[in-house]
Amino acid sequence: MLRRRLLLVSLIVCILGLYVFIYVVGVFKVKNAEEVVSVRTFGGGGEDVFYYVFPTTRGELLALGYTKSEEFVVDGDADALIVSFDKELNIRYWRTFSIGLDEALFRATQLKDYICAVGWAVDGSDYYGLIVFVNKNGNIVSKRAIPSSTFMDVEPFGEKLLVAGSISVRGDADFFLVILNGVVIERNITFGFGDSKDILYSVYYYCGSIYCVGKRIRTSDLKQEVFIAKLSEEGAILWNRTLREDYWGRIGYSDLIIYEDRIYISILRERLTEEGNLICWESDIACFDLQGNALWNKTFSSNVELNAIGMYIDKFGIIYLAGEIINFDLNPIQQLFLAKLDENGTVIYNETLAPFEGNIGTIGSSIYIDECGFMYIVGSNVDLNIGRIEDAFILKLGKDTDNDGITDFYEELYGTDPTKIDTDGDGFSDGIEVIQGTNPLDPNDYPSTRLENEKQFLLVIIIGVVLVSILLLVLRKSILRISSIKRDV
Repeated sequence: MLRRRLLLVSLIVCILGLYVFIYVVGVFKVKNAEEVVSVRTFGGGGEDVFYYVFPTTRGELLALGYTKSEEFVVDGDADALIVSFDKELNIRYWRTFSIGLDEALFRATQLKDYICAVGWAVDGSDYYGLIVFVNKNGNIVSKRAIPSSTFMDVEPFGEKLLVAGSISVRGDADFFLVILNGVVIERNITFGFGDSKDILYSVYYYCGSIYCVGKRIRTSDLKQEVFIAKLSEEGAILWNRTLREDYWGRIGYSDLIIYEDRIYISILRERLTEEGNLICWESDIACFDLQGNALWNKTFSSNVELNAIGMYIDKFGIIYLAGEIINFDLNPIQQLFLAKLDENGTVIYNETLAPFEGNIGTIGSSIYIDECGFMYIVGSNVDLNIGRIEDAFILKLGKDTDNDGITDFYEELYGTDPTKIDTDGDGFSDGIEVIQGTNPLDPNDYPSTRLENEKQFLLVIIIGVVLVSILLLVLRKSILRISSIKRDV
């Protein structure tokens, strides 16, 4: 009898434990899961790649990369590619251009009404740094190709532009910064080390100083290390740091973003055995203060290929990382990798996604988060049957339970209710209020009140201008009358 009771109690405990486990795991997955809102591919028959996505002040999303027609996929010319999307991923326009070489655009920024995109062109073993200016209609108004260089990033520099890359000097590669005043090259900054080949990946202008990250390939032993530096506006090195661990192999890429006086860099690199054999590719996020002191480091690894080069920091300081995971033991499987971290390096979640059906691999290259929390990721699809890149894609992700235009994750950050379309009950959805810049938690602050306040302010300005004009007119007439009286006297 006692044995039966013990068995019954054990069974009940197991059932309750299983229920709690399913409930907790289920809640965790609901909270962290990202849903595919929409996806758009670009290309057909050839090879198309998106490297970067970023928003413009006109509300569009620009994707940059290259395109190859079908007959030139194996060996032939690639054309630089720019595609404009709206937030629903409809194509507004797309443009290609070529200077007769293999061209690609890698990064871009906006300065006033123009977009400046940078990249490279290849002719055999010769490289050219590309600089392209595009107007608001997507038309190319200016382009330049600078010999013996490659460009990897561009950043606003006051009213000018700062372009980062590398340049070949006497057979070596040095870090290379170009300052543009409009389309005119104002000056160059070249710096490096005599015992290495140096490649600059990313640059950031912050509080009057230039911060940059790249890699050094030491000529003595060919080992690679990450290089971080702070420069003055004139190009003088204020401090520099090198990062390397014994188990690091080649450095694939590194990006840099500054948020609230902290430097965040992403690193794509190899992990090696003690004998120097390749284990896998890994990705790191590292944080430093503005003096270059290390604060924390987080490594993402899965003992398979984990390539993550897309990094973004949103308005709340959340760090996003996008890339790919490849498992060659499973036919292979190539999936999209996505991770979120807080400002202290704590992982909010990381997961893999397979947004395309069939034996299609996914390479995530760049990520952007809008004001409502929706994620936009660009990259390329791979036909795993033949191991070839095919179409470029843009993907919109975000779980929005109440369909108010704000993701559940951002509802928590804004403090709004993820189950209510209109949290404060003022007649406007939470998403509309966030987009219009009003407070979704204040029923007395909504878009029409802002509009009325702006109208009243404009009316006051108009009345003031009219009164001042009348006063000046009366004053002018008085002065003329006094002058006339004096002449008569």
